[in-house]
Amino acid sequence: MSNTDSFPDPESPASTPTPRGCWLAGEEEPGRAGVEVVSHPYDGSEVATVSIPDGAQLRTAVSQAAAAHDRSHAFGPGERAAVLDRVARRLVSEAEDIAETITAESGKPLTWSRAEVEHAVAVLWAGSAASAAATYGTPGAGSRWHGSGEVVVRRRLAAGPALGLVSSDDPLLSSVTWVTAAVVVGAPVLLAPPPATPLSALLVGELFASTELPRGELSVLPLEPARLPELGWDEHVRVLAPPVPDGGGSPRLGPARPDGPGDTAVLVAADWSSPSDLDVVARLVVDGAMAQAGRSAASVRRVVVPAATAEDLVSRILTTTRALTTGSPHDPAVEVGPLGDELAARAALRWVERAVSAGAVLRAGGHRDGSVLEPTVLTSVPADAAAWTEPAPLGPVLLVTEATDDTAATRAVASSAAGRLAVFTRRLGPALTALTRGPAAEVVVGGLPSVWPLAAFDAAAAAARAALDAAVEALTVERRLVLRGGAGGWLG
Repeated sequence: MSNTDSFPDPESPASTPTPRGCWLAGEEEPGRAGVEVVSHPYDGSEVATVSIPDGAQLRTAVSQAAAAHDRSHAFGPGERAAVLDRVARRLVSEAEDIAETITAESGKPLTWSRAEVEHAVAVLWAGSAASAAATYGTPGAGSRWHGSGEVVVRRRLAAGPALGLVSSDDPLLSSVTWVTAAVVVGAPVLLAPPPATPLSALLVGELFASTELPRGELSVLPLEPARLPELGWDEHVRVLAPPVPDGGGSPRLGPARPDGPGDTAVLVAADWSSPSDLDVVARLVVDGAMAQAGRSAASVRRVVVPAATAEDLVSRILTTTRALTTGSPHDPAVEVGPLGDELAARAALRWVERAVSAGAVLRAGGHRDGSVLEPTVLTSVPADAAAWTEPAPLGPVLLVTEATDDTAATRAVASSAAGRLAVFTRRLGPALTALTRGPAAEVVVGGLPSVWPLAAFDAAAAAARAALDAAVEALTVERRLVLRGGAGGWLG
């Protein structure tokens, strides 16, 4: 596969490529509702054009998906494993071109785009292994003996066609995760990437169309969120949020998997105070806050630290933050690239300015160059300020506040908008207090929650299997077969 026609070198003169078609039930077809330009978030240059499906094409995709669901049992686990294996091998062989595609449409630095490809490959391998082993939805899966000679056989079966909403910040990973899970369980899926970042999803459609996957099982339809009701999705398809939330505010009606709990706060307990302890926290929170320009809704946003060690930790955070490089995402040395567009960068900067007006102290960053916001650290953030209590806009911004003791730290976390919490302590008490009194749906002790993209380098296989399991659960329903013994029973 070559991307040279669709993705010109950013340094070359502007060109207008042939619009890409959508993938309708496994076949490429020009969209009949017009053409959208895909612009590079870094400099606004045109990198591709895509055609948008009209209402009739959307209805065709839904009807084809419904028909494919009725006959999906005819395509067996071994065949599904072979499909996923083939696509994984294509991603490996074309990894650099695909990483360039991700960078061209999303603006994320090439280093992170390469990691996204690696993570997507891990998801495909996990799906292939699950299919080959018939892990999901097979007779006997989940079997369990109960008392009095009773056995329960549990199976997870595809609930029906699904609508996968593609993340604009992780377009390949979110597309691959939904399609892999759908292939494993035999659930037809309609991917709906936003027209501003559709290229990775369209590539996924192309790769799967080159396999033996039954044609009705996958469509890729670039759509604005306002047009999703045209699919009739409240009646015919399950709505699935991106595995990696992008905070885009897309509709989430119907039987949907929840978006996820939101951004991440870090509580540093009083006992986590040695120089090596603080080095660990500083590295993790800067990675969690600044990776991918803080564009994940699960990024680290807030840190609560004891007053006694606050300045020591802040100095380490500042040193690590100031060492980050910003600029063109095509430069392999760049670690923090642009936000989705200049409007997003302006919004993040205005939020920083309001936080400073409310009493926060700007210690690093706070400058914008086009769509790139310099990695920014704010300290002494008042616990009652809107910057602390309300959700922050996406961007490479970290808030740090002090607490007199662990109890005050827990109160500060409880007043924040965090949905995940990392607690650095060697005592169980602070962690349990944070869990029972704080707002976080998940509390991790001694590290950060396993949030892409950080897990891609450390535990890609485990993270991929966790993402696949979550997607499979969203795509399926559990069915149980109860076999009872006793007089005249099945075992009698």
